[in-house]
Amino acid sequence: MAFQKGKSNCFKFCQTARYINLTKEEKDMISAKTKARWDYYAAIGGARDEGEEIGEARGRAEGIYQRTVEIAGKPKAEGFNLDKIAEYTGLSINEAEAL
Repeated sequence: MAFQKGKSNCFKFCQTARYINLTKEEKDMISAKTKARWDYYAAIGGARDEGEEIGEARGRAEGIYQRTVEIAGKPKAEGFNLDKIAEYTGLSINEAEAL
């Protein structure tokens, strides 16, 4: 048996010996608990990834909106027609007026 970092080989041997001596029901119970734990970790990881994606999408949308408002403010300051500003930028007339 090669040297491994971490837990001692004796510890691993003792764990293996204990597992071998378990009944089939006990082994099945351990397998079910292990599966449930890994399913939980997978669900948490997936939820975290989904949350990150939603947050990134919201951030991009907010950034695009802020840039649109910034760009639309320049023609408004120069007296351009609000209907045309709203049409070209996708802002509502009320949003264009509020600039």
